[in-house]
Amino acid sequence: MATASIVAIESPTRHLDHADGSDDPGAAAIAPSRLAFVAGRAVGNAVARNRAKRRLREAARLATVPDGWDLVISARAGAATEPFDALVRQLTEGVAKATSGKR
Repeated sequence: MATASIVAIESPTRHLDHADGSDDPGAAAIAPSRLAFVAGRAVGNAVARNRAKRRLREAARLATVPDGWDLVISARAGAATEPFDALVRQLTEGVAKATSGKR
């Protein structure tokens, strides 16, 4: 995903509730969630960063992510070596916390 797309997702004013971009409750169905994965140099070298992002992508596939959300998942230093079950649990808890607030 391009950096410009990530910046647009992180922007607090950017929020699309529906596939057509409107906030009208009678509008089209809510679009599927979009996830972006980033890993900075603190995670490690390029191999460790890519491994962390691959593991996070797979954990996100297994976790439940409600539709209509744009989320940026940032890898931390332990993401490449954390036990996978713990990674899935932490990601599930983080997504639940992030999406529980009022839109």
